[in-house]
Amino acid sequence: LFADDPGRLGLKQTLEKEDAKVQPKVKKIRVLAEMRRRQICVMIARLPGGKETADALTHMDTRRLNSEQVELLLLNAPPLDEVQLMRKAQEEHTVDELNVWDTAEDFILSLIEVPRYLLRLQ
Repeated sequence: LFADDPGRLGLKQTLEKEDAKVQPKVKKIRVLAEMRRRQICVMIARLPGGKETADALTHMDTRRLNSEQVELLLLNAPPLDEVQLMRKAQEEHTVDELNVWDTAEDFILSLIEVPRYLLRLQ
């Protein structure tokens, strides 16, 4: 009976619009070039997960990363200029509930946090 009342429906839509305005949008921080981002995202799809991969690399756990995955990581390891770019971006950007790293950047940051990650991959 009340569902067809246009005044009631208009109030509901108005309240929903106000709620949408109040909620701030989360911004994803992107630093890498689009082509490089795609390469990393394709690689991530073949790996266990960002943090899990970094943890497996830290502990050199061959049960969680097989030889093909290690080779894939080695082929896509960030070059020195990319590492410097990410470290500079890490200093410049504040990460909080409204600003988060995008998937590729988050993965690269977790990878370069592993001590001597290139040596571990070899």
